[in-house]
Amino acid sequence: MPDDNEDLPVADGPYKPGNTDENGDYITGKFRPPDGSKFRVNDGRARGRRPKGKKNRKTEFLEQINERITMVENGRKKRVTKRRAADAQMIDGAIKGKAASQRMYYAQLEKILGDDDIERPVLSPVQQAILEDFQRRFDSGFEGYAPPPQADEAGAET
Repeated sequence: MPDDNEDLPVADGPYKPGNTDENGDYITGKFRPPDGSKFRVNDGRARGRRPKGKKNRKTEFLEQINERITMVENGRKKRVTKRRAADAQMIDGAIKGKAASQRMYYAQLEKILGDDDIERPVLSPVQQAILEDFQRRFDSGFEGYAPPPQADEAGAET
């Protein structure tokens, strides 16, 4: 019985038959990149989807702030989330007068309650006048403003 594969070209190199030209060189073209620019095995590229169970940054962050820790409040140990502990520290700092904590506190209030629901401190007429005077000076670029005279160590004004 004659061999049926006699008519097919025989590969003279590492390429399949039909993938080479007359010289035996690899044919480049559509979907056939040159050998020198092909991706190599173990070239360091990430391939495929991330593994199952791999979490993104948002999920990991939310898991972290929802973990429970032990906190002492009013002399008693209490298990709270890290989020609640951070909020408590921010509020305590705002009460103590720390400017950064106060800014964060009011920003959180505006974000949570909206601007209309925040109870703003009521200013006395004198405080209101001082604030309006400052705003007027600020808007004019402090033109014509001279700082008040300062007393020296002996008590005399300079």
